[in-house]
Amino acid sequence: MGLLEMSQIKSKIIEEYNKLIDLSDAIVRGEPTESNEFLSRALAAYSINVLYTEVDNHSVASSITDGSRDNGIDLIYYNEERNELCLVQSKYNHKGNSEPSIGEIYSFIGGIKDLINTKFDKFNQKINSRRDEIVTILEKSKLKFKIILVYTATNLSLDARREFNDLLDELNDFRDVAELEIINQKRLYASLHNRNNSRNIDIDIDLKNWGGYDGEMEAVYGQVSAIQIANWWENYGNSLYDYNLRKLLGNTQINDEIRKTIETEPELFWYYNNGITIVCEELDKKRKGNTNHFGTFECKGISVVNGAQTVGVIGKYAQTIPSIVGEDEKGNLDNMYIPLKIISITSVDDEGQEYLNEAFASAVTTKNNRQNEIKERDFISLDSYQKKIERDLAFIGIKYQLMRSEEEETSENSFGVREATRAVSFAKDIEATILVKREPGTIFVDLASPVYKKLFNDNVTGYYIWNCVRIEREITQELDRIKAEGPVDEKLAILLYGKEIVSKLVFDFIGKEKIPKDSVELSMLIQAVNFREIIEKILDRMVLKVKDSNKTPNNTFKNKTLMREIYEDVKFHILQQEVKEEASSLEPEQFQVENVEGLSRVERLQLSNFMDKIKDNEPAVELFRRWLEEIYDGEQHYIGYMTNIHFYRKDESSFATEKFIFRIAYYTKLIISLEFNVYGSKYRSTLMDNEDFLKWTQDMADDKQRIIIDSKDKVEQFMEIKRYL
Repeated sequence: MGLLEMSQIKSKIIEEYNKLIDLSDAIVRGEPTESNEFLSRALAAYSINVLYTEVDNHSVASSITDGSRDNGIDLIYYNEERNELCLVQSKYNHKGNSEPSIGEIYSFIGGIKDLINTKFDKFNQKINSRRDEIVTILEKSKLKFKIILVYTATNLSLDARREFNDLLDELNDFRDVAELEIINQKRLYASLHNRNNSRNIDIDIDLKNWGGYDGEMEAVYGQVSAIQIANWWENYGNSLYDYNLRKLLGNTQINDEIRKTIETEPELFWYYNNGITIVCEELDKKRKGNTNHFGTFECKGISVVNGAQTVGVIGKYAQTIPSIVGEDEKGNLDNMYIPLKIISITSVDDEGQEYLNEAFASAVTTKNNRQNEIKERDFISLDSYQKKIERDLAFIGIKYQLMRSEEEETSENSFGVREATRAVSFAKDIEATILVKREPGTIFVDLASPVYKKLFNDNVTGYYIWNCVRIEREITQELDRIKAEGPVDEKLAILLYGKEIVSKLVFDFIGKEKIPKDSVELSMLIQAVNFREIIEKILDRMVLKVKDSNKTPNNTFKNKTLMREIYEDVKFHILQQEVKEEASSLEPEQFQVENVEGLSRVERLQLSNFMDKIKDNEPAVELFRRWLEEIYDGEQHYIGYMTNIHFYRKDESSFATEKFIFRIAYYTKLIISLEFNVYGSKYRSTLMDNEDFLKWTQDMADDKQRIIIDSKDKVEQFMEIKRYL
C-alpha cells in the first residue's frame, strides 16, 4: 500500500471530523486539517468508526483526550450498548511508513494502568474533567476494555506486540476483560467502503483437501490455515462481515472457549470447530495446485456469513502472539486448520444474464446462524430448591427473578439470582466472597457440587436470602455515598475493585447468626449498625494494607492470597475478631490449577485443560498436583503444551531438546517420559547425564524410559526425582 491509499484515508478522516476536533490547546499553523494535531486526533476518533459503524461523530470527537500530559491515551470512549471502554492511542504518519515507537507503546500501556488504578493526578485536565464519568464506568459489572492502537503504517514490531501481550496477561488474570485492536493502514483502507455496505474485499484462499459441491450454486469446501485467517483479520477486521448477522460479539463465553482451544489444544481445533462459511461474488480456481490435496481460489467480493467469532478470535490471538513461542510470530496457529465453505452467489436468470443472488445470500446467512446459547446460569431455574425459594418469597409479595434476562429486575420488592448470590456469599465466608468476585459463573456449573451447595441448600431459607440482599443494599448505598464525595488514590481504587471485601467485613461485624432465617423483619438489626462509621474504619485500614503491597490496587484485588491477607488483617485489627477457619461440613476443596501462584494466564489455561483430562484418575491428579506445588518453579522452569506437557529447564539453549526434563502425558494412565521422538527430533532428559539418576531409573522406568503412574505408591516413588533436579 502507498501514497494513494494514504490520500484516501486522509480524505475520509477529514470528511468525518472536519470542524468537530477541538484544537484550542494546540499550536496550529496553516490549514487546521493539514496539521498533525488535527490528523492524529481525527485518526483516533475514526478508529471508533471502524469498530462501531453507527456511532455519533460528535460524541466521539468530544471523547478526545490527546494533548499535554495525556499519559499516552489520545481518546477515551465508552460504548454503552456493548459495555466496552475504548482506550486509544493514535499515530498519524503522512507517508504511512512509520509505526509507533516502543517508547510510545510504553507510555500508552503505562497510561492504561494508571487510569484503571484511578491515578488521575497523572493525567491532564481533559481526563480529569471526566473523572466522575470514568469512575462510574470502571465500576460497571462485566465491563470490557478495548485497547486500540491505530496508526497509518502496516507493520508493528514483535517487541510492541509482546508488551501488549504482557498487559493483556495482567488485565485478564483470571477472566478476559480486555482485548487489543490493532488498526493499521490496511484495515483503515478496508474500512473506507464498509460503512456503505459495499463488499470490496478480494482475496486468494488456499484450501487443503478441497472438493467441489455439485449443486445449483457454485461452491467449494476444504481446510484453511489459521495463518490465512489471521491475515484476513489483520487487514480487514469487521469489514469481513458484510452479510453476517452479529459480526464479532466481543468476549462472549463461546469466544473464550474458542481462544482456550487455540491456546491449549490447537491440534484439536478442527475437531471442535463448526467451521467458517464465506459467500463471494466471484469464485475461480487458479491453475496452480491441480490436485485435490491443495488448491488456490480467487474470491472477489467476499463476506464471512458464519464463523465470525472464529475469525475474530483467531485474528485477535495473532495480534498478541504470546512471547513464549519465539520469534516466528505464528504461535499455536502454525499447522492449525479450520473447515471452510466458499459459496458463490452469482446466478444466471432466464435470459442467461448473471446477477448477484442477494436473497440466496441472506438465506445462507440466516440458516447458518440458527443457534441459541445456553449458559450454566440458565440451569438454576430447573433446581427444585430455587423454585421453592421463589414460591416462598412470592407468598409475602417478594419477586425472586429466577429466569435469566438482560437485566435483573431490582426494586424494593424484587431481586435476582446474581444479587442473591453475592449477598449470600458475603454472609458465608471469605472463600465464597473471593469466588463470587472472581468467577461467579463457576458457582452454577454443577448444581450438585459443594461450591453451589455451600451457598444454596435446605438450611438457607428464602427469608434469609432476602435479608442478606437488603443488608448488602445498605452497604452498597453507603459505599456509593462515600465514592460520591470524591476520594482519591487507594481509597477510590478500593471502592472500585475491593468493595466485595468491604461487604464481607461488614457482614462479619453484624454477625451472620443475627440475620433472621424465619422472618423478614430486619429494621431493628439495620438501625443498630452505624454503616458509615464501620465502613470508614474498614477503608482506612485497607488503604494502609494496599499501600504496603507491592502491587497496584487493581492487581491486589485479583490476587486471592492478598485479598485473604487484607481481610484477615482488618478483621483482627478493626473488628477485633479472631481469624479462624470456618466450620464446614463440606468435602475438602479439590486441587485447582488456578490456585497455584506464579502461572501466566496461558499456563493456567493449558494446565487446567490437562487437569480436566485427568480429574477422574486419583494417582494422576496427585502426581500432577505435587509436580506443580513441589517441583515446578516459574523462575527456573517453563512448559510447552500440545495435548501433553513438556517440562523444560530455563537456560540460554536455543533448542528445546537441550533443556528437556520430562514429558507428562495422559492416555488411560499418567505417563512420565524421559525419552521420546516427535517430528523428527529426539528428546532425552538432561537428567540422564547423571549416573546416579540413571541408576534410579532402572527400577522406575520401562525399556522405553517411561514411568507409569498407576498408584499412590508410584507417586511417592517418583517424587524422589527432586534429588536430581
